[in-house]
Amino acid sequence: SLPNARDILLCGVQGSTALYRGNIHLVDIEIPSPTKPVLPVIGLEHPVHSRIDAVCGNPSAKTSIRISCSLSSARSSVTATALATLGSVMTARGEGYLQLYFAIRSDCLRFAQSRVSLGSTNADIEWESF
Repeated sequence: SLPNARDILLCGVQGSTALYRGNIHLVDIEIPSPTKPVLPVIGLEHPVHSRIDAVCGNPSAKTSIRISCSLSSARSSVTATALATLGSVMTARGEGYLQLYFAIRSDCLRFAQSRVSLGSTNADIEWESF
């Protein structure tokens, strides 16, 4: 099984936000906007379990958006099993492979999420994205 580690969400001074598991960078997080490509995150507030408020915009015109960051495959048990198997194999091979595993996992799920937001009608978007 994968090692237990804390997931850490960091908000940078330039409006960037990144998710880490222990010391391994998992994914940069972007919040889409109808008027801009992405909203800059200027702060993080009110964490409760897996959710947090992302404060977006600029100090004079800011808005809070409740977000959840997860690398779990909630929609597809087939994808979850495939990713878990891949993770078990790569964990046994060392930290370099573990970084590759997290990159594959985050890319797969991020791609699936973008396809859902674009209105894809595939029955198992996560498996197809994998």
